[in-house]
Amino acid sequence: MEQITKIAKIILDFVIITLLMAISFALVLPFCFMFVGVVGYFSKNPEERTLKTIFQSIGENIKILWRFAFIVTLLLGVSIFDIAFLSLPAGWIQSTILWVSWSMLVVGMFLLMAAPAVIIRMRVTFKELIINSLILLVSGTWKTLLLAILFGAACYVGFVYPIALGACFYFVLFADAIAMNAMIDNLKRKGEKKDEKVV
Repeated sequence: MEQITKIAKIILDFVIITLLMAISFALVLPFCFMFVGVVGYFSKNPEERTLKTIFQSIGENIKILWRFAFIVTLLLGVSIFDIAFLSLPAGWIQSTILWVSWSMLVVGMFLLMAAPAVIIRMRVTFKELIINSLILLVSGTWKTLLLAILFGAACYVGFVYPIALGACFYFVLFADAIAMNAMIDNLKRKGEKKDEKVV
């Protein structure tokens, strides 16, 4: 009976998180808030995870989330609009705009990958958030590349089959939270070993 209850809870959480992510994506502005909240949910041990954790994670970090959400929404929104809809005559202006747009998209995606775990696990200023996110991405190059491929694949599937977008976000966020938290733990262990050597 206990096993059935656990499975039912996982399925219910999956359905609700999928709906929340799909709605927040459609509304655009709440997307980054919900993204961080769900990473907070997956950062907990499976026994401690509740849907309330999502909103607690958002509430505890609301100050830095406003700035983070503004920057990421701007980067992703402008870049996706330019790549998908901006039509200019072929030439150096179009090439420059496309290059800048793709650069913004990559920066926005990498920031979206690393920053939520930093926000959840550390109490940082916005400047520290950017620096720590960069350190995190560089410290686990293979994991970062695999996550980038996973993000890209999820976006592709989501745009080709919009009905699957929410489910794609669920699995990407799960993988992102696991990988980034493991990378943070690894960096902490390395820091502790260096401190021991200094002593």
